[in-house]
Amino acid sequence: MIGHVGIPSQTQVKDWETKGEFVIDNMRLKDLRTIELVRQVAHHSADQVGKSGLESYLEDELRGSPGAHIRTVDVRRRPIGEPGTLLEAKSGRNVQLTLDSELSALGNQWLTDAFVKNFMESSSEPSIPESVTAALVVLDVNTGEILGLSSLPQLGQEIYQDSDLYRKLSKSTLGYFYDRCIGWSIDPGSTFKPMVALMGFSQGVISPEEKIPCQGVFDPRFPEKNKCNNHLFGEMDIQSAISKSCNVYFYEVGQRLGLQKLQKGAEEFGFWTRLISPFSKNGITSGVLYQESKGVRPEVNPVGTAIGRGFEVTPLQIAYAAMLLARRGDVIPLSLFMGQKDSVTERIFQEKSMLSLLNRQHYDVVIKGMIEATKTGTARKSDLEYFRAAVKTGTVKLPSGQNRRHAWMMGFAPAKDPEVAFAVVLQDQPGSGGSTAPVIEKLLEWLETHRQMRFRS
Repeated sequence: MIGHVGIPSQTQVKDWETKGEFVIDNMRLKDLRTIELVRQVAHHSADQVGKSGLESYLEDELRGSPGAHIRTVDVRRRPIGEPGTLLEAKSGRNVQLTLDSELSALGNQWLTDAFVKNFMESSSEPSIPESVTAALVVLDVNTGEILGLSSLPQLGQEIYQDSDLYRKLSKSTLGYFYDRCIGWSIDPGSTFKPMVALMGFSQGVISPEEKIPCQGVFDPRFPEKNKCNNHLFGEMDIQSAISKSCNVYFYEVGQRLGLQKLQKGAEEFGFWTRLISPFSKNGITSGVLYQESKGVRPEVNPVGTAIGRGFEVTPLQIAYAAMLLARRGDVIPLSLFMGQKDSVTERIFQEKSMLSLLNRQHYDVVIKGMIEATKTGTARKSDLEYFRAAVKTGTVKLPSGQNRRHAWMMGFAPAKDPEVAFAVVLQDQPGSGGSTAPVIEKLLEWLETHRQMRFRS
């Protein structure tokens, strides 16, 4: 997301000229006055410019005005006449992000540790792949500020300076040049279920008291389709369905809702929308943040949609939905620039939505299920119970034929009076959703130490 800087390409230089902007080394400057007037607003083909990410997007603000020492020389470049004029350089405007650089860097290490551990503990995956593919998003529940964005594989400046390595990575199917927090959308799996529950309540197709029987398959006539192997069979209420991640319960909710209502409800949670672009800078809205993805909307199968199959979202969108759950439907825009709210989420959610009109009881029962997941449910093997976290795991099996999955966890902490919301995903690896818990445990420990947040009672 931050991007990189470098010498402008010929394409960039031509783009400046097309726009009528000055490129000083391509101009014939006839006198000192022309030089003095032009130098402070002109580009130069040797200048360092933002090439990608925020470095590129904020180029005009960060670049400032270059300085110059102007003097008259003869054909042998010897100074003649009066001493030259010195034009002082002016710094660009500082832009302060809400991101904590230490948190984001540590997040990369936590993701790596969890990813490697899953491969080492898997009997069917003897070798660790060449690159870790994972993401972690951390949001401040009270302000909407984006505190941490960790994305792997991580690229350094040296990648862009090594043309051979750059070409090699560009051809890789691992998507090295995508930010997996905002630009790499995948199926959300069961992390979508808490939102489906609230959609069901809002449409009156389920109630908190209703129990739906689960015998391991949605339709006994088709025993190989729409199965559930996540728990002991029996009647499931909404709390146990969330904590145990019962597929059959949510198949039924999805069937009752239908695809159109599932789509509309998901949109109110911020899915299939660019949440942090375009930015509003100085009252002017422009541009699209580098590679931020909208994701992919479901087109068929409301039953599969209800358990997070057949469509794609980004980790940022999942984290934002977790934040809305934590706030009990009280919508708030995201912020990436300190002291500034993003215009898109502010505009999208400025009107009262289904989220804010729901009975608080509906949120409470869903959140109780997420709390129970840390005690007796899909996250029970973790220490998240002691952090008073509310979470929902997700496991997306990949069609590759290998024992590979996307492992998800979303949620917030503490469950009562939440301070932070999060989403983590380990991609294309053998672990299930619960295997992401060590990442969140380390995150909450760090926030207690460095942000004075209190999770453990």
